[in-house]
Amino acid sequence: MLFRSLGQLAVVVAQLRPDERPERYWQPILSLGPRAEAWVSHFLNDWISRGKLIADRDIFLQYWRKMIDFCISSKAWGKSRSPVSLHLPSLWLNFIGLPKYRSSLWQDGDKDFIADMVEYFVIIAPRVLSSENGAIRLISWLSTPSSEAVRIPMLEPIYGIAEQAPWQWWRRQDLATSIGQYLILLWNQHRDALHNDPKLMLQFRGLLQAIADKHEPLALQLQTHIASH
Repeated sequence: MLFRSLGQLAVVVAQLRPDERPERYWQPILSLGPRAEAWVSHFLNDWISRGKLIADRDIFLQYWRKMIDFCISSKAWGKSRSPVSLHLPSLWLNFIGLPKYRSSLWQDGDKDFIADMVEYFVIIAPRVLSSENGAIRLISWLSTPSSEAVRIPMLEPIYGIAEQAPWQWWRRQDLATSIGQYLILLWNQHRDALHNDPKLMLQFRGLLQAIADKHEPLALQLQTHIASH
């Protein structure tokens, strides 16, 4: 019953005008942060999956940005020594439509929504990538059509985390595989953007070398392919 009510509340927020102060409804929920992971996640999932269909497009984007800004500045969403902070990467994934038990809330037709939120996806990325599980879910999504607008902007935060990550971050082989698939997609579909930006190309090659050093087959194949062209 509670989860249903949270879903209905997300729909109500999507239908409110700015002068009706919709923040009165979503701020108390989001202020709970990781202490109430299940409640917050359910609200965010319904906000994106149902809100984007109901709300005026500009209103939806405006409210979504305000929600993210609120949580970025909230102490409840900051890292702490509390065990509940382990839920933060998963919650931030919910904020960008990548819930725990589904691959994505985005369809191919949602590309324009994501394109308008690139800056926020990039801001959220380090908060997700710090967790190896979060990194796998985010990077795996970057190989889907709906992520097209954020693939290149995501390269910098992924490279930055990977460059400094401890060995524990690399424990799961599927993380290196996900990165390999992502880099192959960048090379095949966004090669011009890489060639036109020396910094991006440096990050691309650095990330590729990092997973090649871990003997990831996809990375070794891509290195061979690039060297032969």
